[in-house]
Formats: sequence, C-alpha cells, structure tokens
Amino acid sequence: MIALWTAGLCFALTLEEARTLAVDEALAVQQRQAQVQVASGDALAALSAELPQLSVFAGASVSSGPNPFGQVSATQAEVGAVASWALLDPSRWAASVAARRSLRGQRALLVWSEATARRDATIAFADALGAVRVLEVLAASEADAAQAAQAVSSLAEAGLRPAADRARAQAEAARLTARRVAAQGEVAATCAGLQSLLGLAIDGRCELTAVSTWEEPAQAAAEHPAWVAATEAYRAARAARSGQWLSRVPAVTATVTASTGVGAAVIGGNTDDAIDLSGASLSAGVRAEVPLISSGGGVGELRRATGEREQAAVALATQERELQAGRIAAEARHRSARAALEASERAEAAAREALALADERYRQGLADVEAWVAARRARDEAAVAVVAAHVEVGRTLATVEAVRGVR
Repeated sequence: MIALWTAGLCFALTLEEARTLAVDEALAVQQRQAQVQVASGDALAALSAELPQLSVFAGASVSSGPNPFGQVSATQAEVGAVASWALLDPSRWAASVAARRSLRGQRALLVWSEATARRDATIAFADALGAVRVLEVLAASEADAAQAAQAVSSLAEAGLRPAADRARAQAEAARLTARRVAAQGEVAATCAGLQSLLGLAIDGRCELTAVSTWEEPAQAAAEHPAWVAATEAYRAARAARSGQWLSRVPAVTATVTASTGVGAAVIGGNTDDAIDLSGASLSAGVRAEVPLISSGGGVGELRRATGEREQAAVALATQERELQAGRIAAEARHRSARAALEASERAEAAAREALALADERYRQGLADVEAWVAARRARDEAAVAVVAAHVEVGRTLATVEAVRGVR
C-alpha cells in the first residue's frame, strides 16, 4: 500500500483523524481565532469604559517671579487620585452592547470555519480514498486482462480462435496499463491535496483507512453558526445606530479628586516668613454634557449607521434563505447519491455475471472477441462507477453536515 509519513511514523489515517487535523491546522480557523481575540479586546475595552475609572497622579514644580512685595520663589510637590464614573452615558452603553454582539458574531464565525474545515477534510479524504480505490480496481483489472490475453493467445495458437484476437486482447491489456498509470498520478494529486489541508508533509503518498459505509449525516447541536454570526452582526449594527441617536442625550459624569502636597513660598528671599503650601484637598463634582452643534457630522454618522444596519438586515435575510435552500438541496443530493450507490453496486454485480457468460461463450466460439472485450470493459467501468458513487456519498455527506453546522 501507499503510505502516509508523519514524523517518521507510518500509519493509516482515519476519517475522524483527518477531520480533527483539518480543524487544528486550518489557516482559516487560526485566522478566526485571532479575530475572536481582537473582538474580545474591543468588548472588554467598551465594558471598562462603563465602569468607574481610577487614576493617580504626582507632580512637582518650582517657580520664581516678582510681585509687589518682592521676589517670590515657590517649590511644591503633590500626589493624589482621581475617580470618575459615567453615571449616564447611553451612547457608551450602546457601543458596549455592539462590541459584545460583534464578539459573539466572531465566535460564531469561528465555529463556522471549524465546520468548513471539517467539510473540506471529508471531501478531500473521500477524493483521496476514491483515487486509491480506483487504482486498486484498475491494477486488478490490468492483471486480469494480462491473464486473459495469455488465454486468448493459447486459443489462437491452438487454432481455436483467430490470430487477430490475440492482438485485440493484448491491446486491451495495454489500455488498462495506461489507465493504471494515470490513476497513480491521480492518487498522488489527491493525496497531496489532503496532506496540504491537514498540514502534513506533502509527498503525494497516503494510506487511508477505508470507509466501507458512510454514516448518516449528523445534526448540529445548536443554530447554524453562519446564521448566528449574521444575526449578531445585525444586532451589533442596530446597537451602533442606537448609539448615534443616544449621543444627543446628556452624558453625566461624577468626579472625585483627592490630593496632598508639600511646599513653601518665599518672598523677598526671607525664609523666616515662608508661606507653607502643604496640605490635603478633596473635591467632588458632577458634570452634564450634551452636544449642540457638530457641523453636520452627527447627521452623517447617523445616516451611515442606518445604512450599515440595513445592510446587516439584508445580509441576515440572505443568509437565512441560502441556508434553507442549501440544506434542502444538499439533503436531496445525498439521498440521490445513496440511491446511485445502490444502483451502481447492482450494475457491477450484473456486469461481473455478464463477463462470466461472455468468457464462456468466447471459449466455446459462440461470441467474437469484440463482445468479449466489451464485457470486460463494462465490468471494469462498473467497478470504477461504484468507487465514484462511494466518493459522491462522502462528498454529499460533508455538504449536508456543513449546511447543518456540524463541526
């Protein structure tokens, strides 16, 4: 068998292992993880703006200058703390809601990228497995054709069949050799694609654990992540538009400042009469602020936010339609693929039976070589069709699970 090597070890890769590797190694998943981290930081920053803020300060100053009583020199140092809290700021609250909605949307998109990676791995695995299986079928057919050509040659040498039949049988064996060589190239191509998807060393060789019967498509445990992402994007846009309206509402902020300092002022150089500037201070206040004129900027920002909300609403409706239509289409194709597989398996059995009859009739001289070759080709094509039907079942299974949001 052809082998897949990783870190010096040879092993047969299973479908579930391929799916797991694809989710772990997919660059799209890694990119989404980074975007989730960015969105998480934005949401945390927006939330922190709603909470009380505390800062400390320290400073020192030296000043000197004339006044009516003489030259004044002063030195002073001060430390303190300032606490502030936005008691009422609806626009900031709306921005925080929008940030949290965006974070949920990014998390949903991460789940969707994982489901997509799982789908791509299933399709690539099915393609590679099918290519390997076709190669095995053609190799067996090639060996069988070579043996059949020898039997025809024996019949021709005995004068029981025309000499031209030997050439025709040898030509058929050569045709199968050419197909087998082409199949080897297809195995290398599909294996390389699978290895690239899974982040493995790419050498075009893979040994895969056969999937004798594809399982029924799984159901997702929750809403489809693409729909969730579109929903959260719409809600975030709606919150952002509300924030533009609420920016015209007065914002009320409470501030408390406490400080203590040491220092002295000297007049006319007489240190005996220095003025002590040391002491502690405490101040508190409430400030209300509302914008009156923004030179048209507020109107433009509101219009932009309204347009973005409408775009998000259209995107959500589009996503809902696409998911509904895609699910119906994918499930129908999967059912058709399973029915086609059953039909192709029956056709293969019939083709094998027909070849056995054609072989017997040819040996008895009741059929010519063309009928014999046609029966052999029909058997080979039926075997390849069964493999193709298996691949299609795997492909449609992957699509059904993707539109269901399975990851």
